[in-house]
Amino acid sequence: MKKFFQQFAGLGLLVALLIAVGCGEEPTTPDTPLGPEARFIIEQGYISSSTTLSPGVVFKVKLSASAGDNNLKSLTIRSNGSTLGIGTDQPLKSIKVDGNDVTNNPLLITSAYGSGATWEIEIEAQKDLGTKSYEFVVADEKGLTDAVTLDIEVFGTFGLSLVDENPYVANDIELSGQGEISVKLKGDRGAYAIRSLAVYADGAAVSADSLTYNGVAFGANPYSLPTADQNGFESVVTLRTHDDGTKTYTFEITDDNGAKVSAGFDVNVKNLPQFSAVVVNNADGPNLGGLDLDTGLAVPFNSTNAEIRDKGIDLAKPVATNWLQKIEPRNGAVLRIPDSGQSENFTYANAKTRAAIIAAFDSGISKTESDVIKVGDLFIIQRGDDYFLLECADISVTSGDNLDYYKFNVKQALKE
Repeated sequence: MKKFFQQFAGLGLLVALLIAVGCGEEPTTPDTPLGPEARFIIEQGYISSSTTLSPGVVFKVKLSASAGDNNLKSLTIRSNGSTLGIGTDQPLKSIKVDGNDVTNNPLLITSAYGSGATWEIEIEAQKDLGTKSYEFVVADEKGLTDAVTLDIEVFGTFGLSLVDENPYVANDIELSGQGEISVKLKGDRGAYAIRSLAVYADGAAVSADSLTYNGVAFGANPYSLPTADQNGFESVVTLRTHDDGTKTYTFEITDDNGAKVSAGFDVNVKNLPQFSAVVVNNADGPNLGGLDLDTGLAVPFNSTNAEIRDKGIDLAKPVATNWLQKIEPRNGAVLRIPDSGQSENFTYANAKTRAAIIAAFDSGISKTESDVIKVGDLFIIQRGDDYFLLECADISVTSGDNLDYYKFNVKQALKE
C-alpha cells in the first residue's frame, strides 16, 4: 500500500510540473507592417486590363495607390520587367503623368501625397509587334510594394494596299469596253480584327453579283471576311467594270472598332468605236455598193478598201424583185455569222469588248456570202487583226430601180 502511494505521489509531482510549465507566459512576435495597395480605376477612356493596340498608339490608365502603415515613397513603371525608359525601346518621353512629361522613373511621391494618390498615366505603346507586360509598382518608405499589371499586344498598323503584281490591277487603267479585272489586296490588322471588305465605284456600292473574293462570290457588299483572314490577308478580288467613261473604284476594309481604311484607282472604259446607220447600196445601182469598215464610209463595190460589198441583182428576175439583198466579204476579209448556240446572249448592244467579238467570231459560222439579209441580222468581219461587228438596222427595197440599200450599225474591234 505504501508503495502505491509513493508511485501516485510521483505521478502527481510530474503532472504539477507540466501544468506549471504550460501556464507560463507565451512568447510575443512583432506586428507585420501593412504595405501599400495599388489598383486600376475602371473609367471610360482608360484601360484597366490587357488589350490590343496598333504600334505607337497612346494608351491611358488611371492608377490609385493608398498607404499602409507607412507613407508612400515612389511609383515605378516597368515594361517586361525593365524600368521603362532605362534600357528599353521606350524612352521617358513616351510617358506622361497627369499631363506632364516624365523626367524620372521611379517617380518620387511627396509627403503631401504620402497617404494616397491617384494618377492619370499616358504611355506610348511599343512599336514592335508582339506583347509587353506593363507593371505599375508603388513602394512605401519601408520598401514594401504592391503592383498591378496589364498586357499590351501590338498588331501592325491597320492598312490596306494594292499589290502591284502582274496580272493584277494596282494603278489607273484604261479599258477598251466593259470587262473583268482582278485586284490583289493586302489587308493588315491593327488593334482590332478586320471585319469586312466593301467595293465602291464613285462612292456607290458595286453590285455583289459582279464581285468575287478568292473565287468565292461576295453574296453581299460589304463582304464579311472569313475568320482566317480577319488578322490580315492577301487576297484576289475580281470585279466587272462599268460600261463607259471613268469611275473611281475604292476598296475599303472595316475593323471591329469601326475604323476604315481604303485604297483604289480609276478605270477609264472606252467603248468600242462605232458607226451608226452606215449605208451600203445595191451594187448594180448608181450609188456606192461597197463599205470601208475602217472609215465607216461607202466606197465603190470594187474598191480595195472595201471589206464587204453588196452582191447586186439577179438579171433573171423582174426588176421589182431582182435585188439579191446579200453581202459578201472582199479583199481578204472573212465573213462569219454569230452562232447563237455557241455565243449565248450575244447581241450588238452587249458586245462591249474586242474579246467578246473575237470569241463570237471564233465560234461563228463561216460564209462566202450572206443569206438574204433581214433587219436585226448580225455579221462579224475579220480582216487581218481587226474585227468588225455589223448589225442591219434598216433595209430599203425599191421596185422600179436599183436604188435599194441597207443601213448597218458597225462596231470596230481593232488591234491595239
